[in-house]
Amino acid sequence: MLLMGGVVQLLSPTTGTTVHTVCRGDNINVIFNDATTFNCNAAYPANYPPNAPVQTPNEQVRWQQIVYNTPIGGAKIPNVSVNGVPVTGAGGANIISNYQDPRGVFQMLPLVVVNDPRRRATLPITAPGGLGAGFPQVGDEFEITLRYWNFCNPYDNPAVPGPPADPINGDFPPVERVALIRIIDAPNPPTVTPPGPFCENDWPPNFNFTATGSGSGTLTYTWYRDAALTQVLQGPSTDNTFNPVTEGPTPRINKTVTGSQTFTRYVTVTQGSNNCTSQPTTITIRIDDTNTPGTIAHPLGASPITICNADDPVAFTSPVAGTGGGPGGTFTYQWQNASASGGPYSNITGANSATFNPSPADIAAGRFFRRRVRSGNCADEFSNIIEFRIDTPVTGGTIGSNQTICASPGDPANLFNLTSPTGGSHTGIYNFQWEESTTSVSGPFNTISGATSNSYNPPSGVTTTTYYRRRVNSGVCSADGPDANSDPDNIAYSNVITVTVDQAVVPGSIGNAQIICSGQDPGVLTEVTGPSGGNGSTYAFLWEESATGGGVGFAAAPGANTNPTYDPPVLTATRYYRRQVTSGFCPPTFSNEIQVTVNPLPTATVSGGGSVCSGTPAPDIVWTFTGTPPFDFTITLAPGAPINVTGHNAMTYTIAAPNPPVNTTYTLTALDDDNNCTGTSLGGAVAVNIQSTPPPTVENFTAQPAVCDDGGATNPPDAILDLLPNSTENYAITYRLLQVSTGTFLPGSINFTGSSTGAGIINLAPTYAQFGAFPDDPQGYQVVITAIQNTVTLCAGAVPINGPILIINPRPAAPTGPVANTACSADATGAPIRVDTPAAGFSILWSSTAAPTFTAASGVTGGTRGDTFTPTSNATATYHAFTQNDATLCRSAGSIAVNHTA
Repeated sequence: MLLMGGVVQLLSPTTGTTVHTVCRGDNINVIFNDATTFNCNAAYPANYPPNAPVQTPNEQVRWQQIVYNTPIGGAKIPNVSVNGVPVTGAGGANIISNYQDPRGVFQMLPLVVVNDPRRRATLPITAPGGLGAGFPQVGDEFEITLRYWNFCNPYDNPAVPGPPADPINGDFPPVERVALIRIIDAPNPPTVTPPGPFCENDWPPNFNFTATGSGSGTLTYTWYRDAALTQVLQGPSTDNTFNPVTEGPTPRINKTVTGSQTFTRYVTVTQGSNNCTSQPTTITIRIDDTNTPGTIAHPLGASPITICNADDPVAFTSPVAGTGGGPGGTFTYQWQNASASGGPYSNITGANSATFNPSPADIAAGRFFRRRVRSGNCADEFSNIIEFRIDTPVTGGTIGSNQTICASPGDPANLFNLTSPTGGSHTGIYNFQWEESTTSVSGPFNTISGATSNSYNPPSGVTTTTYYRRRVNSGVCSADGPDANSDPDNIAYSNVITVTVDQAVVPGSIGNAQIICSGQDPGVLTEVTGPSGGNGSTYAFLWEESATGGGVGFAAAPGANTNPTYDPPVLTATRYYRRQVTSGFCPPTFSNEIQVTVNPLPTATVSGGGSVCSGTPAPDIVWTFTGTPPFDFTITLAPGAPINVTGHNAMTYTIAAPNPPVNTTYTLTALDDDNNCTGTSLGGAVAVNIQSTPPPTVENFTAQPAVCDDGGATNPPDAILDLLPNSTENYAITYRLLQVSTGTFLPGSINFTGSSTGAGIINLAPTYAQFGAFPDDPQGYQVVITAIQNTVTLCAGAVPINGPILIINPRPAAPTGPVANTACSADATGAPIRVDTPAAGFSILWSSTAAPTFTAASGVTGGTRGDTFTPTSNATATYHAFTQNDATLCRSAGSIAVNHTA
């Protein structure tokens, strides 16, 4: 409030304003300062008029009054005291409302100066802080009112005798201003992890604590050693982690402890929005000492201890007890067992003493034993491990298998382990010893030297039926087992294997070798002597056949081949026979071999004869024989008398140049050889047929004109053959091409089959490909007929027939060296253009189109052999030069362009 240019106000010593803020949870303890200023000198600006100097400063009397717990509209701060006098209670309820400062109304006598030192501050205002119900909450307030009177509105009106009638409010209304204590938000105490406890051998980073606060603005953390928060270890900073073992000023926490020790540290969080700090979080750090496991032992000796599964060992002992590092040094024992040294281990129920007496069931559940010591937060410690290795009564397993062998070589198959022994030593090691008997399956059995594996391969030379068994020894179980003898439980026997020995088979012998002709049925092959050996009772037979004999190429003979004798089928070739005999386990053996010799039937083939022209002898008729000479045979003629021949020692028989007067058929109808074998394949009939038509003859043989070589598109000239008779006849003609320049024939022949014209003319037309590698040889190729026959009458003409020469001329090369020229527009004709002069015998032809099309150009050809050309027109044009062979008139396949420019 302005008082004639002054201000009435109570100010907080911390905020410098009329509002004193207190963070939630903090204690309240404040004295407001009276910062009222008075308009007591000319230098202080007046209010009326604005900024005018005070002409008459008011240095007169002032009265000051302070009232506590004046009414407010909102919630009040609970449990507020003024200089120890409670004015509010629980929940902010009024105890004393409008509590007058017990110092009363204070009068400041003149002269009063601007910042008069007589201004009184408030009495101490206090309230306990804390969190939760019953403590000040955010938004709670407490109001103090400052009241002033002056000369113009005096507290004690001088015009009225005596003190003011109202000692509280005076004779005139005072000027009032209020100040507030206000509770503002503060963050909750931070949460801290990890919670612990710890072990002294934890890694130092495990002691890294992280504080997590919440609030507005930037959060900063302060870590303290003491509960009074006087010894700062770290902060304030935004770093919310702290390690009391490795960080902060010394002394730090030494994590190596003796027994379990507890340390405390504290942390607060401050929010940047209003600089309020939380209540501290107490960090309890318990560090436990490490545990020691002690040692265990057993009266049976050092680990591992081997026992039989039926044994019940005595209790373990505890040579060295364990120790615990948790609070008070207390610890617990727990015995554990496992089926493997590396675990997993299981707790044994009720086994919590320093010693433990395992039962056979405990050992069966897990044969590795250890003792655990547990205390505090350090890791469990485990004693040494004692292992029981359990042996069980051994079983013999089984071996295989019964077998029958042959006395030669008397080598049984390997006697193998069919099922392995079981039980015995925990190591799985079994000691074997094989035994044999030649008496019976019940023995007596003798030890086989060196036979100590789980399988046994008897050596060769076993000629008598023998019985085998396997003895096994394993483990420490020494009680007598359930077998019939008195062997202990660590010895057992397998089953007994019988090796039956058969003798070698004697096959006996067979007979009735014989000679027959092809196609005859041999007689039965007989048994001369019966078989023996083998199993001595049963014999199986298999007759075998071979085309070569000598033990080679034998296979099962056809038909009924399993009897002591054998009846071969009809044969067409020599065969060898033997009899295989099988009995028991010995390999089969074979009898002697019997040969059935089969002589082949004689045969004949025939050639010659055929159709001939009248008066011409036919080719010789020749019969060719197979078989064994001498031969007896008959040739039947139709018509005509037969020809009978006996004792013919040659392998052929010929009727030379047969020339019968009429058509005649010659047939070999009977043939016998020296083996008395009669032939059935005699070659068939041969005929000599007389034709009345004369053979073809050449009347004229000419060639078509030569052609130019156009490669594969070339149609070569034909050879025109004019034959007599002048009638349409069917001919088969074979001819060849003779290269005239070399005098040699081209490879292969060319065949023509077809009809002549009514004038007897045939065109022989070889293809371009049939002219060989050099079809355009300038000397050409002569046609030579090597065979000609009328295909109807079969009359042949005389050969060779030398025919005409067929020519394919090569095309010359295209011109070279084009020389262009330019004509003036006023010239009457074009300007002369040219190419290189061709060789003698060649000329240049000029065309208005390019190859392969030739169109004679309009103009005058000149120069040497036409190498120059003057166009009729003086216009721009392209002309094309060709080369022509003057003798053959063949033009070049390509042309060359020559430009003429106007």
